[in-house]
Amino acid sequence: MITLTYFAFTSLSTVGLGDYYPLSNLERILGAIFLLFGVMLTSMVIESLNAMLTQVKMSEESFDETDKLSLFFGTLKKFNGNSVVSKQETIENYFKFRWENNKMNALVDDIGLFIQLPVEV
Repeated sequence: MITLTYFAFTSLSTVGLGDYYPLSNLERILGAIFLLFGVMLTSMVIESLNAMLTQVKMSEESFDETDKLSLFFGTLKKFNGNSVVSKQETIENYFKFRWENNKMNALVDDIGLFIQLPVEV
């Protein structure tokens, strides 16, 4: 059993040292089936890990976007004499809603929103 495990790990890791190898045709057929199954199983595990990492990354993106919007309003406040931009909370709620429902079109469809922002001198 230890030799079989060693052969499986060296073959599936593509090292294939060659110190153990199938001798008969039955061993070769079983080895080929085993290796195909191992490659398929490894691919499924990697794909599952990739899907989990993608979900984690997507869940963190909404926080990043919210932080960037807060930083944007903080910068506006700094250059506006430390006074809060009017309707800031309404704008933040609007973007939070758009990011949760359609992240790709948050800015493309409603660029007119920026035109409506008050300009205070």
